[in-house]
Amino acid sequence: MSTRPGLAPRALAVAALTVVSWLPPQVTLAAGPWWTPASVGWAQAGQAGDVLAEIRIHGNYSTPDADVIQIAQLAVGQPVTASTIEDARARLEASGRFLAVEIRKRYRSLDATAQVAVVIIVQEHPVPEDTPALLKPFRRTLGSGMFLPILRFEDGYGFTYGARVSFVDGLGRGARVSVPLTWGGAKAATVEFEKDVSVTPFDRLTASASISRRTNPHFDIDDDRREVSVGASRQIGKVVRAGVHAGLSHIGFGAQEDRMTWYGADVTVDTRQDPAFPRNAIHAVAGVERVSFRSGLDVNRYRVDARGYVGLIGQAVLSIRGQFATAGGPLPDYERFLSGGSATLRGHRTGAFVGDTLAAGSLEVRVPLGSALSVAHYGVTAFADAGMVADHGTRLADAKAKSGFGGGVFVLASVFHLKIDVGVRGEGGVRVHLTSGFQF
Repeated sequence: MSTRPGLAPRALAVAALTVVSWLPPQVTLAAGPWWTPASVGWAQAGQAGDVLAEIRIHGNYSTPDADVIQIAQLAVGQPVTASTIEDARARLEASGRFLAVEIRKRYRSLDATAQVAVVIIVQEHPVPEDTPALLKPFRRTLGSGMFLPILRFEDGYGFTYGARVSFVDGLGRGARVSVPLTWGGAKAATVEFEKDVSVTPFDRLTASASISRRTNPHFDIDDDRREVSVGASRQIGKVVRAGVHAGLSHIGFGAQEDRMTWYGADVTVDTRQDPAFPRNAIHAVAGVERVSFRSGLDVNRYRVDARGYVGLIGQAVLSIRGQFATAGGPLPDYERFLSGGSATLRGHRTGAFVGDTLAAGSLEVRVPLGSALSVAHYGVTAFADAGMVADHGTRLADAKAKSGFGGGVFVLASVFHLKIDVGVRGEGGVRVHLTSGFQF
């Protein structure tokens, strides 16, 4: 992950202030990169013979360390008197370049009781004070930017690669603007907006605009879309989020062109403590949408995706997943539900089956092979999948069920996941499924 020096300066400053302020005023600062039990000592402000041996700067993102030190008029090797720290703080505040200044004096170790380390923690203005009023929103946005790479492999779609540029608090406190640009399996240019609000009955607003192309794996036809959408949601308690959404999409599907509008609502229940490897938890999403097409077709769509994770002996976890999606009328080919592949039915190729109604279920036992305390989890799995699709007007009970079973290996971490499954079709045949990617 790569970030600009200006990444969330206020968050960095607050974090540094929190860590340093947690220590008692007399606790010393170790000479090494962090505090250790051996580095704790007791200091008296302005002891005779104190010498400044180290200066550390935290929280600055646009002002170089050397400039902060110059403004404070501190230098390694100078005597530290009772007024040295206070005078330096006053100079930094008087410069007008910082919203807040904190300076802490620490002895470097128990042995070097005359060597003083000074920690200067500053919080810079989000936008320089001399910036013209019309330019302040742009300077604030640029100063809060960060860059993140995108790299993932999706079963049936191949590699997608690109980058995401995000701006935090650029359009107000609690707002985030992200611009992901991708190529390969999913070609897309998107602008996403999200903001936390206190407007009853919602606490979060979202919006997006995108241009994308992706090949439908069942029909082997490029699906081109120009789309805008908006949404609003609210957290209910600790584990439930409910929301509403609406959107408009212009679709090119081979020789077909259409326009689709939709609006709907959904509810998410999530009790997972560790999303990378949940245990004794559930994650479920249920939603309903009203979809209208330029042809005059109007249908309701319903979907439920529920997952449960049950701890077994040792670190083993049983994962249970059920999916159901249906429409109240025949859907255009580009909107029909796909079955097959790692997301629904392993052992079969992605998008092998298509219909206006889909039902699928999976059982999977995951057995980690490493320590339960490690950051990354790796191990083996055994699974069994079943699923079916049906066209509108056909009962799901009359559809032919497909199945697959097998095993695989996985690596799951906070920013990376890799999963390789070998699935055996119920009617015979084997297929390997690979899913991987970085999640920054």
